[in-house]
Amino acid sequence: MLKKKLINIDADVDFIVPALPVHTYDVIAQIESLIKTHKHDRLVMLGSSLGGFFAAYFAERYGIHIVLINPAFDELFDEPYDLLGEHKNRHTGENFHITPKDYEELRTLFVPTLKHPDRALLLLQTGDEVLNYRRVLARYPDSPKIVQVGGSHRFDNFAGVLDEIVQFLDLAGKG
Repeated sequence: MLKKKLINIDADVDFIVPALPVHTYDVIAQIESLIKTHKHDRLVMLGSSLGGFFAAYFAERYGIHIVLINPAFDELFDEPYDLLGEHKNRHTGENFHITPKDYEELRTLFVPTLKHPDRALLLLQTGDEVLNYRRVLARYPDSPKIVQVGGSHRFDNFAGVLDEIVQFLDLAGKG
């Protein structure tokens, strides 16, 4: 959906959707490898849920633009025992296990505020059953945002915000 729209606008767009590994530092290594092969001035990272958590980390590290879709943030650390153990990837259906070591590694990457809040577009839905959208708004109050009433953690009707994402990406390519 987004890939098709972007390629119709700019045929030179590289749209990469990596299958990320489970463990934190493996994710970091894989994304760092991808970042090194692309120009930073045109790089934009989209991240949903835990992917949003990682996108915020990379935005701070490399100054890139990000689109955060119902991102996971500090609530990950409220009740660590809710995070530990078996989980299922909602997109792939793959089961994975989060260990205390994974949890501690995630804590070291947490970005409480953004140096460049204008480089982060927040896509939030108030009906997110997993994460509290208000906490993201409190953390990143100066970022451009789209907050929709209702919805879910999967971000219902993603197609309905494609034009806003493209508009943000156009700005990202110029800054």
